[in-house]
Amino acid sequence: MPWGWTANENGSPLVFKFPKCRNIGVVFERTNSGKGGKCEISIGEEKHIIDSNFPDGWGIYADYRMLFSSEEAIDITMEFKPMLKPDEKIIIAGIMVS
Repeated sequence: MPWGWTANENGSPLVFKFPKCRNIGVVFERTNSGKGGKCEISIGEEKHIIDSNFPDGWGIYADYRMLFSSEEAIDITMEFKPMLKPDEKIIIAGIMVS
């Protein structure tokens, strides 16, 4: 995927702050290449792990995960922390916020 954010090594997290947010989802690349890595996504105190490895898949595709939903709009801090092994990468194609 030629867009988004790519991590090919562990390091400082990528941090976003969203005011008055009700929903957050993320789109990320999944691949059957064996080189897809994991990423920990923190939203407030909640932690989610996404895995871009898709070993029995048919190629590369974009996957979507809903990570946060609330009836009331609140300020959110979202943090992406790669959890990669050597030669792995992860691509975050987009963040959906409402």
